[in-house]
Amino acid sequence: MKFAVCNETFRDWPIDRGACLRGRLRLHGIEIAPFTLAQYVTEITPRQRAEVRKAADAAGLQVVGLHWLLARTEASTSPVPTPISAGGPPIISPSWPDAVPTWAAR
Repeated sequence: MKFAVCNETFRDWPIDRGACLRGRLRLHGIEIAPFTLAQYVTEITPRQRAEVRKAADAAGLQVVGLHWLLARTEASTSPVPTPISAGGPPIISPSWPDAVPTWAAR
């Protein structure tokens, strides 16, 4: 069995220090929470990505995935119907007309 821990666990540490500790603890991987690197995922620079990769490689870790993808989001929409008011009908985001889950269409 393999184990990984999100970089958010050591959010106040430099990425290489947290990766080094994970390696010493014999963990196998690291998950990345994008909000720990930048406010928006599009603001994570190629240099930051390279630093994460270098820190993981130096500690003998694999970057196993992304974590907390929807944390700290501001203007998100949902394909799930939401009530206009307490007694109002549900509405669907016009950008996702076919994305209503079957459980929500009941």
